[in-house]
Amino acid sequence: MKSPAYFLYARKSTDDQEHQLLSIPAQIDELREFSSKEGLNIVDVIIESKTAKVPGRALFNQMLDRVEKGEAQGILAWHPDRLARNAVDSGRIVYLLDRNILTDLKFLTFWFQNTPQGLFMLSIAFGQSKYYVDSLSENTKRGLRQKVRRGECPGVAPLGYLNDRLNRKIIVDPKASPVIKELFELYSTSQYTYDQMSTFLKDKGLITRGDKPIHKSRVTFILSNPFYFGYFRFNKEIHQGIHEPLITKKLFDEVQKVLEDRGHSHPNVPYNFPFTGLIKCGECGMMISAEQHLKYYKSIDQGQQFVYYRCSKKSKVTKCLQPYITQDVIIPQLNDHIQKVSLSTSDHQWFMNKLNTDEHQQRSEVLLIIQGFKKDLISTNEKLSKLLDSYLDNVISREDYLKKKENLFSSKKTIEQRINTLEQSPNKWLEPMREFFNDALGANKIASDNINLFQKREFLKKTGSNLILKNRIVDCDLPEQWAALLRRPTSRNRAEDTGVEPVRACAHEFSRLAHYRPAHLPYQEVRARIELAHNCFADSCVTTSPTHRVLLILLQTCILNNWSYNDWMNKIFLLIIFLLIKSIYIPLNKRGSKYYWKIKLDDSIPFIPIFIIPYIGYFFYVAATIIYLWNTKYINNFFVTYIISYIFASLFWFFVPNGVKRPKIYKKDIFSKLTALTYKYDEDTNGFPSAHIFATLICSYFLALVFPTHLILIWSVTFSISISTVFVKQHYILDILGGIITFWMSIMIGGLFGKI
Repeated sequence: MKSPAYFLYARKSTDDQEHQLLSIPAQIDELREFSSKEGLNIVDVIIESKTAKVPGRALFNQMLDRVEKGEAQGILAWHPDRLARNAVDSGRIVYLLDRNILTDLKFLTFWFQNTPQGLFMLSIAFGQSKYYVDSLSENTKRGLRQKVRRGECPGVAPLGYLNDRLNRKIIVDPKASPVIKELFELYSTSQYTYDQMSTFLKDKGLITRGDKPIHKSRVTFILSNPFYFGYFRFNKEIHQGIHEPLITKKLFDEVQKVLEDRGHSHPNVPYNFPFTGLIKCGECGMMISAEQHLKYYKSIDQGQQFVYYRCSKKSKVTKCLQPYITQDVIIPQLNDHIQKVSLSTSDHQWFMNKLNTDEHQQRSEVLLIIQGFKKDLISTNEKLSKLLDSYLDNVISREDYLKKKENLFSSKKTIEQRINTLEQSPNKWLEPMREFFNDALGANKIASDNINLFQKREFLKKTGSNLILKNRIVDCDLPEQWAALLRRPTSRNRAEDTGVEPVRACAHEFSRLAHYRPAHLPYQEVRARIELAHNCFADSCVTTSPTHRVLLILLQTCILNNWSYNDWMNKIFLLIIFLLIKSIYIPLNKRGSKYYWKIKLDDSIPFIPIFIIPYIGYFFYVAATIIYLWNTKYINNFFVTYIISYIFASLFWFFVPNGVKRPKIYKKDIFSKLTALTYKYDEDTNGFPSAHIFATLICSYFLALVFPTHLILIWSVTFSISISTVFVKQHYILDILGGIITFWMSIMIGGLFGKI
């Protein structure tokens, strides 16, 4: 009888060349020696480097396919676990043995005979192999969870750290860590792209194993990895680590803000003109662009260059009609804005003296602030404990638990670093404040220098000025800290005993202040500022922004002298007139109609009750318009225009009472019922001009001025309200025409009397 042929199969569990390096050669040597002693006919040697935990090994499956084709009748291996560690592969081997396609298996460390007893023992060996893998996986996961509980991040250390294999912990890489810290600091300035950061890492010697630059996606991962400020993620959950952080939580938050604002990397394009990318169009909201022209003069045989600024006109919803403006016209206007926030030498010295005084007075207050932060820290820890209890009791889902836990951990880290900052440098806020006042001192010099225009640009960017160009006039909306300098008191009327630190006001003084406000600020903002000045300045010593400090100077020294309530009273007065004028509609509506101006086209328009929804929505539209315009410069003009239109319409309704002949309603659906209810309380009078039309057009006109980017929505609402008047048979087509004429007349007249 011909002796069976065998495949020699050797396997290791990984394809990594550095792991189990001696496993394959050792198996092959032992198996060849065994085959020589036993006189086995080896037809092929199959070597595979892949785990047997899951099915899908290519060489193993090919070997069994060849067995089914009759190329061999047996397999020689070190142990059954080399052949299979999963039920699919082991089942296939047993099935081949049952069919006598595979007649024999030989192992160096396991006895097998193709008998029922041998198959039973082989199945047990395969089961033990699978159990070993499963238990090993579970033990590994348990060990990882325990490691996480100790605050140790499992896995490979991120760039900037090293895995200390001797002590089994992650340590700081002395070479790479300064580079990573500098990477965060540079990116927080929002002046660099991902590609530039990748090049920066390459220049510093941080590259991949293949000597290639770190990809920008990897840079994004580094910049968003909480590991660098002392936390780490494991199984999508954030944990507090015991490793040494490279950066502060504050720096990490600044980087996340840049990542969020940017969204995608955009290369910084160098500006050829000093003021491009800095000014927006006041009509369409697009950026102002620039172009240069050369004009040649024959009389002097010379050319002169002119720089023109104009709107880029890229808006798809607004046709911008703003004219161009020369750079020579822009510069004086910008100089005026810069000079407004300049400080004289005496004012600068006064502020510096107050800062020096506050530096000595604040030390005792820092202890109270730290105690407050420690209470917040205790409260945050209690919230974390309650959150965990809620999750364990199945009160909240895992997704909500992970999200809230990450937020609480972030707050906890912020509080801890604030405490640490206060303990180490309680007067840290003084340096940015001094820098702020020094910048204001140099503003006058920058304004007088018309040669270095890019210096003006940098100053305007530093102040955060929101520059708007409209009708060749540059308007500047300063941020709060710089705007406070505009309202500062003079050196003659300052209270000499007033410092930069907050002074608590008594209750009656607070109440008195709360009823006054600057003419350009809404009432709610003023009240918020007063509360901020009296209640929220405990935290200002750990911020780098001088906003709160300058605002406090304003409140302490000149708030009572500069505030008035004239603007507020104007609005209230016009609102009362507005309501009184609208109430005239009611008695005029009850008089009955004498004229009906119906045309043939009105008969062809069907009655559609569903249009009662936009018809009634008109009233909400008017109310919403007043709310949105209340704190804008257009509110007075809106009231005046509305009042003029209603006066004109009321006079016409009084002398020429006209109306609409409305149909009878028989249907009982909700829209028909609403229409019938409208017919009941709104008589068929006051048709021409349509109040719905001219009032809606007035609202849309002023909303379009405030929200130029939402024109499609605004005019869609206008159109739906307009057509609803004819579909619910409340107006004729001529009534709509009368409403348009009334709107146009009121806008024209309102333009003459709009400034109140």
